[in-house]
Amino acid sequence: DSLSPRRAAPGDRVTITGWNFGPTPGPADRVRIGGVDAAVVSWVFMSGSSSRVQIVATVPAGAGAGGVQVINNGVASNVAAFAVS
Repeated sequence: DSLSPRRAAPGDRVTITGWNFGPTPGPADRVRIGGVDAAVVSWVFMSGSSSRVQIVATVPAGAGAGGVQVINNGVASNVAAFAVS
């Protein structure tokens, strides 16, 4: 649904807002930024909004081209355009 910011440096945080990621992350759920698994800072179900979730993740060292993707229950989301600066 949305990604902010669309450009960030390793160590910066990005916010992903989307649908159907589930109210809490499962053991295999993850965020990939530039092809590298990112640390998830928070995963918040937005009550009153059907199944919308806001995820905050940290851009990992070594992230390159490849955008941002959420993997939930083994299913990968669309890749959102993102640049590492």
